[in-house]
Amino acid sequence: MSHMDIDFWDEFQGLKESSEVECKKATKQLPKSFWETYSSFANSNGGVVYFGISEDNGEFTISGVENTENILQDMWNCLNNPSKVNLNILKNEDVKVISIDNKDIIKIYIPRANRRQKPIYINDHPKLGCYIRQHGGDYRASEDTIQRMWSEKGHESRDSILLIGFNLSDLDSGTLKTYRQMFQNRQPEHDFNTLSDIDFLRSLGAWRKDRNTGEEGLTAAGLLMFGKYQSIKEQFNTYNIDYLERANASTESRYIDRITLDGTWSGNLFDFYLKVIKKLTIDLKIRFQLEGDTRKDGDKVHEALREALVNTLAHADYNGKVSILIVKRPDMFGFRNPGLMRVPLELAIEGGESDCRNSNVHDIFRMVGLSEKLGSGLRKIFDNWRDEEWQSPRIHEKKESEQTLLELHMIDLVSDKIKKELYERFGDRFKELNELEKIILVSAASEGWVTHERVTQLTTTHSRNITTALPKLEKMGFLNSQGIQKDKFYHLPGVSVITPDLIFPELSPTKEPSKPLINNALEQNSVLRSSDTMPLSSDTKGLSSDINGMSSDTKALSSDILSPSTDSPLIVDGDSCNTTKSRDNNGRLLSSSIRLPIIDNIEYLSSSYKDKLFSDAFLARNNSRINKDVMQEIIIKLCCESFITLNTLAVILCRKPDAVRQTYLSKMVKDGKLFLAFPQTPTHEKQAYTSLEV
Repeated sequence: MSHMDIDFWDEFQGLKESSEVECKKATKQLPKSFWETYSSFANSNGGVVYFGISEDNGEFTISGVENTENILQDMWNCLNNPSKVNLNILKNEDVKVISIDNKDIIKIYIPRANRRQKPIYINDHPKLGCYIRQHGGDYRASEDTIQRMWSEKGHESRDSILLIGFNLSDLDSGTLKTYRQMFQNRQPEHDFNTLSDIDFLRSLGAWRKDRNTGEEGLTAAGLLMFGKYQSIKEQFNTYNIDYLERANASTESRYIDRITLDGTWSGNLFDFYLKVIKKLTIDLKIRFQLEGDTRKDGDKVHEALREALVNTLAHADYNGKVSILIVKRPDMFGFRNPGLMRVPLELAIEGGESDCRNSNVHDIFRMVGLSEKLGSGLRKIFDNWRDEEWQSPRIHEKKESEQTLLELHMIDLVSDKIKKELYERFGDRFKELNELEKIILVSAASEGWVTHERVTQLTTTHSRNITTALPKLEKMGFLNSQGIQKDKFYHLPGVSVITPDLIFPELSPTKEPSKPLINNALEQNSVLRSSDTMPLSSDTKGLSSDINGMSSDTKALSSDILSPSTDSPLIVDGDSCNTTKSRDNNGRLLSSSIRLPIIDNIEYLSSSYKDKLFSDAFLARNNSRINKDVMQEIIIKLCCESFITLNTLAVILCRKPDAVRQTYLSKMVKDGKLFLAFPQTPTHEKQAYTSLEV
C-alpha cells in the first residue's frame, strides 16, 4: 500500500465517524441524492462527499468512478444552473480526484455557506428544495428555519430597524439616566453630554429618522437597551431574559438566586447587564474594581465574563424561540443566546472578523467601556481563560433549536490525579502530544470513553483535525476503539466500557468476547467512580452535552442541556467485565454495572408489574392515534424508575419499534426528557431509556 493510500485511509477513517461525511457509489453517473447533501452541508456545518466509495453494513470499499470527467462536468454544469442550484459555493480546489488501488475517487469538500448565501436550495424551490444536516442525514428544513435564513441575509444590523410608533414614552427613564451618567463619567468632555435625549439616542444608533417618509422613532437597539418591558414585548413577543445561580452543579438543587422578568425592574438589556455582572463577579477572589462607574482593567476573569455577557446580548436573535439565559455555578459560568453563529466558529475565535447580529447594541455597551471592539471579544475570552490555565471555553451551536451556548469552566485542564495516571501509563510520550491530543486522552481518562462528537464539545479545533487525531492516537497505542462509524468510541487500553453487549451477551452468540485487560493505573476489581475523576467528569455536567436539549426556558441552563450523571459506573477494569446479573421481584434485570434495573423482556416480568405497566400505557394500547404530548407523558411515566429497552417499550405501547424510536425517543433524548443507559452507543439495538436523571 502506498503512502498516499495510508494517508487517505487515515483521514477517511476519522471522517466517517462524524456526521460531516457522505459516501456515494457514483460508478457511472452523478447521483441524484448528491444535491440534497450539497444543500444540507452548505446550510449546516459543511462536509465532505466521496464518489466511488461503497458501504455495506458499515464496511467501506473502493468501488471507484468510471466516468470521472463526465461526472465532474455534469456536477459543474448543474452547480452553475440556477434552475438546479440557486448558488454555487464550490471552488475548483474544493474538488479533488484521488487514485486508490488504481481506482478514481472524487472528493468534494462543501463549505458552510455564510449567512448572505443561505438558504442554499435545489430544483428552484426555496421550501421543498432546502435541506439541513442532522445526525448524519439530509432533512428538509422547516419553514421557521428557512424564514430565519432569509431574515439573516440583510446587510444591515438586525437592531437598526426603525420601529414605527415607538418613542421616548416607551423608554425607562431611569435606565437612560444611568447610562448617560456612566457615559459622562467615562468621557466628561464628550460633545454627546450636551445633547438632548433624542439627539443622544440618535448618536448611539438608538433613534432613527426615515428620510423617505419623515417618520422617526426608536430603533430596535434603542428599545431593547433602554425600553420598558411591556413595550419591548409588544415588538419582540418571544423576548425573555433570565439569570440563575445554583449552589452546586446538581440539577436537582434549587436555584439560590434569580433575575427574571417579574415586573420588579425595567426588563431591558442594559439593566439586565448591570444586575447580572454584579452577580457573576461579586464573590470572585479578585473583586470587580471600578474607576468611577466604569471598569478598571487588570482582572482577566472579570474581563472575560463581561465580554461573554455583552456578546450574549449583542448576538442574540430576539425573534428566536429560546430565552437568553445566564447560569452561575461554583464550577462554571454558562451563557445561552437564541440564534446560531453568523461566522464559522474557528474564524470567530481567531478574531478580527465580526458579523454581529445587533451591532448597535454592542456599540452602546462599548461606548461606556463595557466591551471590546467588534471581532475581538471572543478571542479575548479564550485568551483570558487560558491564562488562568482552566479548560478552554466551550462554544457550541444547537442546530435543532437554533441557539448558541458558551461555557466557561473553572476547572484545570488536567488535574493532578488524571495527569499522574496518564504519566504512569505513557511516560514522556504524553508530554510530547499536542493540546488536542492531550484533551482527547484526558477526556478518555476522566469519562471512560470519548467519541468524535464528544471531542468537538470539548475543543474549538476544527472537526477535520479531530477526525485524524483519534485514529492517529489509536495507531500510536494511546487508545483502543469499539463500534463502527458514528457508534464508534475510544477508551484507554485496558479499560472496558459497559456496553449493551456486556449486559446482553446473548445478542452476539457467535462473537468471541474480547479478552479483558487490567488497567494498571486503576485498582484491580474496582469501579472508577465520578468522585475519582471530578476535575474532568464534571465537565459532562456542563452545558455542552447533546444528550439533552433545552426543552424549557424555565429550567436552568445547567439543567436543560445536562448529560446524565457520571456517577453511573460506566467504566470498569478488566476483571469487572463479568458483571453480576440477576432479576428483582418484578422480573427486571439487575446488573452490578448499571444503576437502575432494566426491563428487557416483557415475558420475564411478574404479572402484577406487567399489569401496572399496561395500565400506565392504557391510552396508547387502546388508541392507534394519540396526541404526541400525551404519548410522551406515557413514556416518561413508564420509564420513571427503570431503563426500558426499545423493543420492550414498543410491546408495552403496542407500536412498532422503529416508529417509537423515530417519532418519540430520539426527540425526547435530545430534549432532555429521556436518558440513555449506554450513551456511548446511542443507536445500539438494545439501547435502554429512562426518564430518571441518573
